[in-house]
Amino acid sequence: MKIFVGTAVFIFVLLPFTTADNVSDNHKLSDETQSAYSRALNYDGQSAISCEAEGLSITDLNTLFGKYDIMSTIAGHMHIRVMSEEERTEVEKITTCEFMYDVEAAVSSYETNRNRSLQGVDWFDTYHNFDELVDWYKATALLFPDTATFVESIGESVEGRKIPAFHITAPKTDNEPNRRKVWIQCVIHAREWLSATTCNYIVQELLTRYDKGNRKIVKLLKKTELIVIPIVNPDGYVYTWTNDRFWRKNRSKSPVSELWPGCVGTDLNRNYDVQWSSGIGTSTSPCSNTYKGTSPASEPEIVATTNYFLKNAPIYGALDIHAYSQLLLSPYGAIDEPCPDNEVFEKLMNEMENAIYSIHNTIYSSKPIIDFYPVSASSVDFFYGEGIRTTNGGVRAYSLAFELRDEGEYGFLVPEDQIRPNGEEIFPSIMLFMKTAITSPLSYPKRCIDTKLKFKARHYSNKKKSCAWVAKKQQRIEKFCRKKKKFGNGNKWKPICSMCCEVCLQSTCNI
Repeated sequence: MKIFVGTAVFIFVLLPFTTADNVSDNHKLSDETQSAYSRALNYDGQSAISCEAEGLSITDLNTLFGKYDIMSTIAGHMHIRVMSEEERTEVEKITTCEFMYDVEAAVSSYETNRNRSLQGVDWFDTYHNFDELVDWYKATALLFPDTATFVESIGESVEGRKIPAFHITAPKTDNEPNRRKVWIQCVIHAREWLSATTCNYIVQELLTRYDKGNRKIVKLLKKTELIVIPIVNPDGYVYTWTNDRFWRKNRSKSPVSELWPGCVGTDLNRNYDVQWSSGIGTSTSPCSNTYKGTSPASEPEIVATTNYFLKNAPIYGALDIHAYSQLLLSPYGAIDEPCPDNEVFEKLMNEMENAIYSIHNTIYSSKPIIDFYPVSASSVDFFYGEGIRTTNGGVRAYSLAFELRDEGEYGFLVPEDQIRPNGEEIFPSIMLFMKTAITSPLSYPKRCIDTKLKFKARHYSNKKKSCAWVAKKQQRIEKFCRKKKKFGNGNKWKPICSMCCEVCLQSTCNI
């Protein structure tokens, strides 16, 4: 595959105006940006194959995800990039596969079309490298000083690059209460370039429509603050421009790298502190594309972004934007059961699907992540999970992942003439998501427990256990409540949860 190395600095044309009609019109590519690109890696012999995913055992799935490059899972099939015919033969010992395309030929065609598109004048005519993206956000904040704030760094990557953030909200009045916040992050996986342009498009449309006085957007931004993390994985993204267009992970080196020569990088979306130890959908091999790292939040990119998330708590909605598959994904990824708000997510995702379809008739579908493929330590489960019950201000975030265009025809190499249509169809669903998150917030189930109530039972009477003791750990709640174990309080015998909640309703004492 050819890799694109930008050799010119992006020049912004900032035109003086009082009302911005279109951010992208004022961020045009200069002649200096029409750059030549050189090949850094050859993909001869590599191919993409579509393999049956249904009916495979957990062992087979773990083998495939741990050893091979699973690009996506669509309609019961896995799209796998194999490095040779020998590797394809290995995969076909596990499942049935069909040839999709030759990777080198696909990228050569992609490059040809991309070089032509560089002659365009609109920001969304082409993809942009890391420095260009950062400059775009800086310039955009200058264009809209009343509604936009650029944060140069919320932390640094493995290689020392600054991870930026971008805030959007309407000007505040004195003594106005804090606005409810929504979080959107992009490019956690380096090769998903369409994710970067989608964050661009969301920001542009919000700011320009607000500036024009769009009633719905003005009303929304008077109640909401949007926090955008444009590039969670800057090192990996840069590497896709300079070395390997299909690179997925960050660029950290394992402490046991001498045992794994040449194996670099952690899958940042397997590094969150939620179900990390389960091993579901992850790998302990640094060579794997799903390597989970040495410990939960071992990677500085995850530390920086999760710390900033909690610094801005409470967050009412969180979106992680990926590509590809045309899917909306809800919790859980590591637990094979419906999440407590599954019906709420189903309704919301169905409305978002309809909003997307209404623009260009693009069909999206939705499901829990585990039905896409099992994965632990992911962003969606982290933002929704029990782990931030107290640190997110008691608010349970609406947490979803987008898998953008397409369904495999181009995969990660979606042509640039689809950048703007993709943004156009995604934008109304994003607005729907934001509105829902702030107007119908989720909450954690209340643990209806009276902290002072003691109970007596045969085994526990000498230990003087209480309702509070039960509530401290989820396994205790499940043990004593779900099995309806009965405990005595004086001469009364009731299921422990019923008894504690009865007192709780009178005392309003919750933990």
